[in-house]
Amino acid sequence: AYEVEAIVPHLDFISIMSYDYHGSWDKKLSHNSPLYASSGNEEDKRLTVDYTVRLYLTLGVPLEKLIMGIPYYGRSFTMKNKMSKNYGAECSGEGLAGEASREAGFLAYGFEICKYVKSENWTRVWSREHQAPYAYKNTQWVGYDDEESIKVKVSIQNQ
Repeated sequence: AYEVEAIVPHLDFISIMSYDYHGSWDKKLSHNSPLYASSGNEEDKRLTVDYTVRLYLTLGVPLEKLIMGIPYYGRSFTMKNKMSKNYGAECSGEGLAGEASREAGFLAYGFEICKYVKSENWTRVWSREHQAPYAYKNTQWVGYDDEESIKVKVSIQNQ
C-alpha cells in the first residue's frame, strides 16, 4: 500500500512486523513467524520472514534500515488428532490459555513456553524446514521462537 521507493529516503528505519503470519484461524498447526514455508506449499511462501525481508529489499529498502520484529510469544493450538503433531495437521482451534497470558491461542515465551518445555515435559521439536521449534503435550501444540531460531533468523538476514 506504500510507495516504498519514494518514502524510504525520508525514513531512518522501517519496522517489519514479521509475526502472526499464522494462527488458529488457519485451522492447521503452524508457526506464527516461520523463517521458511513448508516445501511444496506455494500459498505459504509469502507468509514467511524470509519472503517479507526479501520483498522490502527488492523494493529498494537498504538492509541497514530494516528492523525485523521477533515475537516473544507463541501461537498455540488444540490438535484435532493428538497423533498428528506435524506442521499442517488439522487443529480444532486455539490452544488453552496460559497462566500468565490468560488468552486462548497465545503463550508467553518466558513465563509459559519455557516452563512447559523445561518442567512440564512438553516435547520440543526442531523443524529444519521452517528453521523454528514447536512443542506439544497431549492435545496442546505451540509454535514459537527461541534462542536457536532467532540466531538463525538474524544470521540469514545478514547474508
